[in-house]
Amino acid sequence: MSVEIKDRTTDFAFTAIPNPSTGNDLKLFIKAKKGDEVMLVINDMSGKEILRKQFKVDDDRETLYDLDQSVRLTPGIYFISASTFQNTVREKLIVR
Repeated sequence: MSVEIKDRTTDFAFTAIPNPSTGNDLKLFIKAKKGDEVMLVINDMSGKEILRKQFKVDDDRETLYDLDQSVRLTPGIYFISASTFQNTVREKLIVR
């Protein structure tokens, strides 16, 4: 099961799969405008920042990103935010 949130007015979409995850198999689909700077942040339930990554979108197609392999998410609930200058999309992630 995955959750996808789209803002149709700006053509910005973000999906984390699989959800629930094992913590080391997380993939992120991000669609944004070419040239957009995207900030990806993962926080645990207490608000502690687990990962912060910024990257520039190379083209207008939906792109698959693997979670940094050095990051191991332990079982629990996390919140993932993907932000551009104009939008922020948040998603809850369950790690088993």
